[in-house]
Amino acid sequence: MFDRRILFLMSIVGFVAGYAGSQMPHTLPFARASLDLTEGQMSAIFAAVRAASLLGVLFSMKADR
Repeated sequence: MFDRRILFLMSIVGFVAGYAGSQMPHTLPFARASLDLTEGQMSAIFAAVRAASLLGVLFSMKADR
């Protein structure tokens, strides 16, 4: 029973993370306009966010040891 609850919880977390990640490209033009950023600056921010998410994967692999 415990394993099913964790599986359900992680499924919800994965869904929410995937949804948030898929919404980011759709909201970039509005965020760029409201923050008065150039396309290059917004691309750098987008790259930093994606790199940080990859660091999260590395931290989780380290935590599993």
